[in-house]
Amino acid sequence: MYKFFEQDILQKQKKYTLTGYFAALFDYIFPADFRIQQRDEFDACHQDDLSAVHYLRQLQDLADTVGDLDDADVVLAFWSRCQLYLRPELTRTGYEPSVLTVNDLKSLATRIERTEEAPRETQKSSSHNRQGQDSDIQTNGAMSPSKTSDDEYEDPQRDPEGSDDERRRINRLREERKCFLCESPDHLARNCSN
Repeated sequence: MYKFFEQDILQKQKKYTLTGYFAALFDYIFPADFRIQQRDEFDACHQDDLSAVHYLRQLQDLADTVGDLDDADVVLAFWSRCQLYLRPELTRTGYEPSVLTVNDLKSLATRIERTEEAPRETQKSSSHNRQGQDSDIQTNGAMSPSKTSDDEYEDPQRDPEGSDDERRRINRLREERKCFLCESPDHLARNCSN
């Protein structure tokens, strides 16, 4: 394919700069509507279950193939289509899309994401430890564990990540700086006596 491109250039006898040469090669290899397809993909790209870094990288890769998008467009796309909990946290730290660079966004979003994941990891490990303790109790013939160590009933049907309603409730409580368990503004969940 490259050989045909070279022959085409020789036949047209055009003089190219290095940048012009690569632009012409790009246009020769890819279909005429490739950039439009990439722009549509960029506009439809959402974070979903990607990490902040991977989502930002995906947006940057798509922006590079579109050609007329810059870092400000990438930041704005990230801001408008990232996970719901990221925007309020970024705003709380004093940032908005017009003043953020891609590198600042990458480091801030990663830090917020780690902060968000820490309680989940702790909850998963404590849940795993409780399940191990519960099975030890059952194996030794002791009482059946109908309650967890926190005196809350365990729901085996419950998704460990939580339902959409539960995530919204937790995000709302986080923004209001209230306890996730009793919704009191006086303390956080780790200090809750309920």
